[in-house]
Amino acid sequence: MLGRGEFLRLLFAELNVPYNEVMQGKSFQDGYGIQQEMKKSHTFFAIPAIEHGDIFLWQTPVMARYIALQCDEGRLMPKNEKDDLYAQALMATLVDVVGEGHDAWHSPDHNASYESQKESSALPIKIFIEKRLPKFFDFFENSLKKNGNQFFVGQSLSYVDVCMFHWLDGIEYQLPEVYQQANIPTLREFKKRIAQRPNIAKRLETRTEKYDGTGPIF
Repeated sequence: MLGRGEFLRLLFAELNVPYNEVMQGKSFQDGYGIQQEMKKSHTFFAIPAIEHGDIFLWQTPVMARYIALQCDEGRLMPKNEKDDLYAQALMATLVDVVGEGHDAWHSPDHNASYESQKESSALPIKIFIEKRLPKFFDFFENSLKKNGNQFFVGQSLSYVDVCMFHWLDGIEYQLPEVYQQANIPTLREFKKRIAQRPNIAKRLETRTEKYDGTGPIF
C-alpha cells in the first residue's frame, strides 16, 4: 500500500540506498502481527519505522530527516540551521494534512476501515475537501513561490521536496478533479519535475504497491 511508508521508499530511491522492507508483500493482519513482535524489543507507537544499526525510529518527519542526514553525504539535508528548522516545520505541517485526510476518510472510528463507515465519512470528507484542503494548498503553494518556485527549502532538493511529492501524488490519485481545479499551478509543475528525476521516475515505474482508494494517504 502506498501509505506513509512511501515517503521513506521515495527517499531511499532518490538517494539510491538499498533497504530491507520486512512488511513487503504482507497482508494488513500479517503486518500487524509483525508490528506486535517488533514492540517486544523496541518502543514505538506504530509503523512505519526504520532500524539502522542501534538506531530505531518512527514518526515520518523524524525518519525522513534521519535518512536525509545519514545517506549520500547528507545531500537531501538543508544546508544551515535556519533551513533545517524551517524544513522541520514544513514536515510537521505536511503530517498534519496527511492526518486530517486519513481521519476524514475514517470517521468517526479512525481505527475502522473506510468501507465499513462510508456513509458517516461522507460529511468529514466534504469538509476536508471544501474547507481544510484549500488552506493547505494555499500555504504550500505560497511557500514554494516565496522560495523561488523550484524547491521548498534552500536552493537544492531536500527531503521535504520528496515527501511533498508523495502527498501531492496521493491527492491527485484520490481527488483528481479537485487537484486539477485547485489554484496551485506552482505545486503541479513542482510535482511534474520531481516525478521526472531519474531515480524517482524509476521508483514510480517499478513499484508494485498501490493506493487503496480509502483516502489520499492512509
